[in-house]
Amino acid sequence: MTRPPIEELAGLVEKATPGPWGRDCDGGIRSSHTAENGYASEYIASLDHYRDDRLSEREGNYALIVALRNHAPALLAYVAHLESLAEARGRAVKVFRGMLSELRADRLGIAEDMPHFKTVQDARAALAAIPKE
Repeated sequence: MTRPPIEELAGLVEKATPGPWGRDCDGGIRSSHTAENGYASEYIASLDHYRDDRLSEREGNYALIVALRNHAPALLAYVAHLESLAEARGRAVKVFRGMLSELRADRLGIAEDMPHFKTVQDARAALAAIPKE
């Protein structure tokens, strides 16, 4: 699976008009947010250039655009969390591989040559240092 351009998306979210976004009474998209100088509402886009036979498509586009904008910060945070979990998993795999190497070396009587873990307590301490989430 190819990693999506998370940094690019985060940059776009930061540059975009603040949310939440919603539908206005004319069928367009507006932002309703609190600006530094108080309440602000900004016109974003219009979706009223559809033929009558494509109204459901317009509604679908409206719903998608608004939902993606309003949920983008949470989605980006979720991806960052998943990436941190993947990194922790990688560290755990490395620890387990080290433990396995030491067990094999110990069975062969060459544990002194292994630089990683001299005791089971050292291996457990390395595992305990890995984030739980």
